[in-house]
Amino acid sequence: MRNKLATLIALFLALGLLFGSIYAQEPEKPPAKRKTFEEAERQYLEQIRQLEATLRLEREQQHKELQHQEQTLQLIYEKDITPEQEQEILERIKKENPEQAKELMFFKKEQPLRFKQFLIQRQHEFERLEELKERDPERFEQKKKEQFLEQQSRQLAEKFRASKDEKEKAKIKSDLSIVLSELFDLREKDREEEMKLLNEKLETLKSVLNERKQKKKEIIDRRLQELIGDKDLLLW
Repeated sequence: MRNKLATLIALFLALGLLFGSIYAQEPEKPPAKRKTFEEAERQYLEQIRQLEATLRLEREQQHKELQHQEQTLQLIYEKDITPEQEQEILERIKKENPEQAKELMFFKKEQPLRFKQFLIQRQHEFERLEELKERDPERFEQKKKEQFLEQQSRQLAEKFRASKDEKEKAKIKSDLSIVLSELFDLREKDREEEMKLLNEKLETLKSVLNERKQKKKEIIDRRLQELIGDKDLLLW
């Protein structure tokens, strides 16, 4: 969008130079023709102003978005993680994905901010899992199994890359395909559950919306009383 607007401005500027050149070279025009030419020139200048205003608004919007992203990152970086929490998160990651734990130790030394951001994200994931465990134990167990299969798939892939034996690689590839198939089925089941919950929420919202439509006058009258300061004599 920005490139198109810049191109249009450049085009209009070129046309402006052309108009100025023609205006300077041509002999004196009759008043009617001169008026038409001046009107076209005014329209051209107005279009330039509109394009510049559009570009300015776009730049301001981009600046606001960048500020928002910076503020979000700042909140992440300012959040504290105690040494005990860090150790607990790292121990859980080691159990689930030893290779990832090794990478994290590198980031802890070389890129501490990235290391901290990752720990906070994983902490949020663990907290959501604990909430899920309380709310829906069956889905919690399903999520745990997904994580186990994900870890197993990475381990098999690592073995496949490290192996030099073609027969062994064929066996590993077959095992990996089975794991991925099971993981796919679990994820699709999870998506179906999410869709079911969303449909239930949608039905509830539809019911509420229909009820509010039926009680439109009552809702408006109550809000009217609130706005004009009338006291509800029916209150206890």
